[in-house]
Amino acid sequence: MQVETAKSVIAQMGGQIDLLITLALGICGGLTALLLQVTLHNGDKNKEAVIFRGTLLLLLCLLCEGASIIFGYLSRGAITSLTPKLLRQDYSKIDNWTQTTFDGSGPLRALPALQGILFIVGIVLVLLFVVANVNLHRSMKRNEATTACAPPVSRDAPCDRD
Repeated sequence: MQVETAKSVIAQMGGQIDLLITLALGICGGLTALLLQVTLHNGDKNKEAVIFRGTLLLLLCLLCEGASIIFGYLSRGAITSLTPKLLRQDYSKIDNWTQTTFDGSGPLRALPALQGILFIVGIVLVLLFVVANVNLHRSMKRNEATTACAPPVSRDAPCDRD
């Protein structure tokens, strides 16, 4: 019974850590693709340059998500190294995880908590970045709407947008 409980605890903690690592990797990949696309777009002299507001927010988000990934890997290492101790714990005498203390339980609590906090801070930063650049999206749409259809040759010629 104890071994099954320990395996369940290890699987649940590992699953949560893996989920946050996967999400943080996705966010980092998406933000990197965005930055690369804008850099390539701005490199074309024939196109109007895209200038973001709050680029520092984007860079801080990448930093937080990257740190979240690192803390996730450290958390996974803590679980792996503490598996023998987790298997020897007597789970029948405790009501919740906070009552369990053993040598090494501090990092097992702190590392996943730091991973989660950094992940959430990164999400908040990317949301602030999006909010700061909503007007950029609207102004680009407005510019596309005014330049999408060149003036017709005659008044009777239809516009493709119509």
